[in-house]
Amino acid sequence: MTSHFSRLTGLLLALALILLALTGGIRVLATVPVVMERMMLRYAPPEATGLNAADYPETIRLLTDYLGEWPGEHTDLPLAEAAARFHDYEWAHLKDCAALLRLDTSLLLASAALLLMLLPLAFRLRRPAEVRKGLRLGLALASLVTAGLLLWGLLDFDGLFIRFHQVFFRNSLWLLNPQTDLLVRLMPLPYFIHCALILTALLLLALAVLLTACRRLKKQPT
Repeated sequence: MTSHFSRLTGLLLALALILLALTGGIRVLATVPVVMERMMLRYAPPEATGLNAADYPETIRLLTDYLGEWPGEHTDLPLAEAAARFHDYEWAHLKDCAALLRLDTSLLLASAALLLMLLPLAFRLRRPAEVRKGLRLGLALASLVTAGLLLWGLLDFDGLFIRFHQVFFRNSLWLLNPQTDLLVRLMPLPYFIHCALILTALLLLALAVLLTACRRLKKQPT
């Protein structure tokens, strides 16, 4: 029983670390103004969006504040002047995005709490070989999923992008027109490709941490 529990502890540790890296990266990309501003100015400069450079900070702050709601919070549609730059259906889509971000934040907090709880438990179990087996299983599963998504993104990022929206949104509000809708001009496809690369790098870092942990545990006496 203790062996199975030790393996389960290792598996949950691995999954918690992976989830923490992914949800933390999403939270930063969507809610930290300086990050969003640098990305937008790179992939959606004023000459491409029609938005004055001086208006970027206010607009970005509006977006990050709205998307950055914490679980349990509910902010009405903003009444700031910058809000008028977006159509009602764009705000409706942002409302859906904010709901996803609240879920992301809940998972972020849960994975952090699980990690903090399981780390000392793994040491107290004094079964490094069994914990290592669980970590290796989590590492293998996460590596398989990461490799599959990475291959899909490299071969057909448009298809992956569309499938993501079809899975996580129950409406077609995400189908925006760059000719009429500022939101999609501020966040064109290259913007999201860059976000995906950042998240991939964070996942690879988490996998590297797990691999290092497995190697260290291999040297511990059983």
